[in-house]
Amino acid sequence: MAEEKIMQRCFMCGSEYQFGPHRYDGKYISRYQISVCRSCYDSNWDGWAHYEPRLVAHLKANNLPIPARNEKGWLPRE
Repeated sequence: MAEEKIMQRCFMCGSEYQFGPHRYDGKYISRYQISVCRSCYDSNWDGWAHYEPRLVAHLKANNLPIPARNEKGWLPRE
């Protein structure tokens, strides 16, 4: 019996990625309560500049705090 893939949709770019079993191509970021694909996570190591409007809207809609900006003026990745 083949194991069923568990697919997630990236909060940032909207692509689908596998998140189990035995393969985890994404990351859950608890501060923001979102899941993102490995590509978005890796390419935004210095902060969420490009996706900031989407992220801020999500934080406000879910009554989550907007974190302090990093040294580049962007929302931190984690």
